[in-house]
Amino acid sequence: MIFGFTDDILTSNERIIVSRRIVNILSACTMYLDQSLHHLTTIYGKDSDKVKIAKGKTNYYYDKNFGYRVMEALRNHAQHRGFPIHSIMFSGEWLDIEDKERSRLHHTVIPRISVSALELDGKFKQAVLKEMQEAQNKQGLDVRPLIREYVECIGLIHEHIREITRTDLMIWESSFDKVIDKVQQEYGQDAPLTSWAIAMKDEKEQLKERITVHKEFVKRRQTLEKKNAIFVNLRKRYASNEIRSKDA
Repeated sequence: MIFGFTDDILTSNERIIVSRRIVNILSACTMYLDQSLHHLTTIYGKDSDKVKIAKGKTNYYYDKNFGYRVMEALRNHAQHRGFPIHSIMFSGEWLDIEDKERSRLHHTVIPRISVSALELDGKFKQAVLKEMQEAQNKQGLDVRPLIREYVECIGLIHEHIREITRTDLMIWESSFDKVIDKVQQEYGQDAPLTSWAIAMKDEKEQLKERITVHKEFVKRRQTLEKKNAIFVNLRKRYASNEIRSKDA
């Protein structure tokens, strides 16, 4: 809208920037999935029901959502063999042109996946590639709805993990209150609460483990839970600065 993109070099630069940011999203989602299962396994054991539930939900959303399957396969491709985005389209369209006062020029940026380019990658997951071939149009695949669907699935998996740990989490967080109460009983209500820790020593009085005790961890978790509270239909939500007549 501001600069125009008549230069192929400038367009290519923008494609690389978008690719890099999408790789960041894919890597962050993979890190989340891997680390969540690792932490659940550490806490409850690899054969626990909670770990099985988390793995089951991950498999469920993978099986039910095309965007999830594409993004997982695309991450593997991007990690080992090439950029996830092969082209980028800038377009503008006049809306409500019949009304001079309400008409406006709507600009969009559409990153696209070239399925034909992925066909050259002999290690790209063939079942997913076949789905992509069936879903593509002449310009390839618009990556935006696929990313939205994938991120929504990650959010829903996170909701399930919250649910299966909620009871234990209340017990764990109450432990902070018990320690703080004990400190205040021993040293008074005005005792500073930012520098306490539970320390465990071995038989030689050597420090074996140290856990900092203050409520900032709890407050931060509670704040994040409120901030990221609703994941259902996340794929249908987006930000726009479009001025609509009913809002003006």
